[in-house]
Amino acid sequence: MPELVAYLSCPDIDHSFKKPLSEREIAIAERVKHYYEHGFWVFARIAGTIYACIAAVPSTEEQKVFLSTMAVRNCKRGKKLGNDVYEKAIKLATERYQAKYVIVDSWEGNKEVTLLLTNRGYVPIASYYDKSKRPPGIKTVEYQLELP
Repeated sequence: MPELVAYLSCPDIDHSFKKPLSEREIAIAERVKHYYEHGFWVFARIAGTIYACIAAVPSTEEQKVFLSTMAVRNCKRGKKLGNDVYEKAIKLATERYQAKYVIVDSWEGNKEVTLLLTNRGYVPIASYYDKSKRPPGIKTVEYQLELP
């Protein structure tokens, strides 16, 4: 767990989120612990160093799972590492929670994530302001995917 906290605290990872994880109400260590206790983490490690991660937590709504905190080091973007942890998280969520729906959120204006999600079949289902997760004036956008 300390290794994952250190990874998410790295400036290039931390500041890839709008609002950076270090500036949110819930500390990075608490976020990591919460997802360990209520769901699971998938991460890619190369030569002992974490390069990508994603968390999955079952929803209170049956057969839904939330994917959160997907991060890939800049030097590994575009090399399918993010895809690998994503696919593993989907597989585990289906096995453990019989997930039929996956929910992912991002922020309004995040073109990279919007393109990635819509190309995978996600559809936007909600848009709202959330001061605990986003800077003022930026909305959170939730996307949903129905699994086969």
